[in-house]
Amino acid sequence: MAMVRDNMSAEASSGNKMRTLDICIQGQFRLLKALGSGAFSDVYKGLDLSP
Repeated sequence: MAMVRDNMSAEASSGNKMRTLDICIQGQFRLLKALGSGAFSDVYKGLDLSP
């Protein structure tokens, strides 16, 4: 993961791209935490998902 981030920072021409990348990474961690805590089961119950 750190390797990917280093490559991205080398390619990024502005700080805005890195900020967006950091926000995406933080969002993914929040998503994993929510899945781990079971919060998403409530969300899926709210959605009418028929297999």
